[in-house]
Amino acid sequence: MDEHLAGRLKRAGRRHVLRRRQTWTSSVLTSLVLLLCVSAPDLLGGRPGGVSATALAAPGVYLVVTAVMLGYTVFTIGRHFDREFVPGRILGLTVGSQTIRLRDHDSCTELAYSVIAGVVMLRDVVVVDLGQRFWALPIELLDGVSLEVLRARAGRPALGNELWPELQA
Repeated sequence: MDEHLAGRLKRAGRRHVLRRRQTWTSSVLTSLVLLLCVSAPDLLGGRPGGVSATALAAPGVYLVVTAVMLGYTVFTIGRHFDREFVPGRILGLTVGSQTIRLRDHDSCTELAYSVIAGVVMLRDVVVVDLGQRFWALPIELLDGVSLEVLRARAGRPALGNELWPELQA
C-alpha cells in the first residue's frame, strides 16, 4: 500500500457513494421529512400562504439537506480510508469457492457470496457492494479469473446440499 493507492481507493469510494440509488433516495426522504416538520405549523394553522411557502421552500431544503448529507458522507469515507489505508499496509484477497476473504496485518474478514449485492469496476478499483457497506479493492489484488468468479457468484447463495441430492429427500 502506498499513498497513490490510498488516493485511488478514496476517490473510488466517493464515486461509488455518489452513484448509489440509496444515497439519493435517502436525501429525498430526509428532505421531505424536514420540510414537513418545518412547515407543519403553517400548513395546519390555516395561514393563507402556508402551502405556497412550503412549495417555495422545498427546492432549497432539498439542496441544503443533500449538500450536508453528501458532505458528511464524503468526509467520513475520507477519514476512514485515511485511517485504514496507510502506506506500508499489506492487503491480501482470496476468492474462494464459498467465500471471499480480505486480510491485512491484524484482521481478516470473510463473507459469503450471498451477501454481496454487486461488483462494480471504477477505473482501476473494484468496488464490492455489500448493501449498506462496501469494499474498495485495488485491481492489482484480482486477476482476470478471480474478478469474473466474483462477478458471477455475487448475490448467489453458497453451495448447500445440491451436491448430494439423496440428502434432500
